Amino acid sequence: MTASNAKGKPVIGLEIGTTKVCVAVGQPKDDGTISILGVVETPSTGVSEGEIIDYDAAVATVRKAIAAAEEQTHVAIRGIHLAVTGEHIRSFNTHATVLLPDGRPEINQEDLRQLEANARTVSLPPHHAFLHSIANRYVVDGQERISNPIGMRCRRLEAEFHIIYGVIARIQKSILCVKDLGLDLEDVVFAPLAASQTVLSDAQKQSDAVVIDIGGGTTDYVLYADGVIKHSGALPFGGHNITRAIALRLQISDEQAETLKIKRPSGEGRNALKNGSSRAANGTANGADEKLKAIIDSRLNHMFGVLERLVTQVPEYLLIVGGSCLLRSCSRLATAAFGVRAQVLHPKSGQAFISPAEAPEFATAIGLIHYATRQR
Repeated sequence: MTASNAKGKPVIGLEIGTTKVCVAVGQPKDDGTISILGVVETPSTGVSEGEIIDYDAAVATVRKAIAAAEEQTHVAIRGIHLAVTGEHIRSFNTHATVLLPDGRPEINQEDLRQLEANARTVSLPPHHAFLHSIANRYVVDGQERISNPIGMRCRRLEAEFHIIYGVIARIQKSILCVKDLGLDLEDVVFAPLAASQTVLSDAQKQSDAVVIDIGGGTTDYVLYADGVIKHSGALPFGGHNITRAIALRLQISDEQAETLKIKRPSGEGRNALKNGSSRAANGTANGADEKLKAIIDSRLNHMFGVLERLVTQVPEYLLIVGGSCLLRSCSRLATAAFGVRAQVLHPKSGQAFISPAEAPEFATAIGLIHYATRQR
């Protein structure tokens, strides 16, 4: 399907990650679904723990990824929906109220904007800025759980808001990267908020559901309860930290460690392990694999333990995305930490190729397309 024969203009999602830059191009269709026209990933440079540390290198990588996406999809990319992350991003919940003026009892869009503005009157730490202020259902003259109050008659309108915020300078680096390439920035979205659009159904959002996105440099999470967001955040830990732990423990290069992490325990990975360090194994293939397994499990156990304490409740659904979710023990360790069966997105067995929408490492970039389409 080409961009010319579907409803609306294409939507582009951009994720500037620690290990990869990902560009997804989607086309909203007449029936309300989305056709993914293409997904491109390029090895990332100049990014650490989800944040840009070498601006010129990051810009060059994004430029390369955008050009590859244009070539693949034959779409001229002009506007971008950008995912951001980083351990500096925090969240909290707050309450806001607005009184309707006398003589105009019906709620309109301006009232909702004023309600959101009132929610943002809370003080943030110095050098921080609002990223999202998400209304979690409305209260109309004491009547609770109103999802859309437009047109209703009332005197007092209230809502609970989920506020997501972060350090201005760190967020602006990614924004400037987009603008310096001559692209229009259509929206900035916290990464797990985007990823959750691809994996959670509306029914799951009505229950307690946690989405964990294990990226290269950060692990992001979002908790839904009763259909609204209750908690979200990011940890400065990801797949690259596991790679570094393997490299340090086994005294091998990062490249060898990455191979081991991904291909354990077969062929190329096993040979790298045997040759990497005389202390890496007990002389057998099984012993080598157990050594590697212990390192990976230790890092994942630590991460899931921290996340479980942050979430503070046992969810009904636990979904994990991101490239590192494909590590063999990820589902088992997450299940043990949270006390509920973890659902991990895997490629379909027996297929040499899966659609990009089924690949867990593309959940954020494709989620941006779904997020943008819902906002429209």
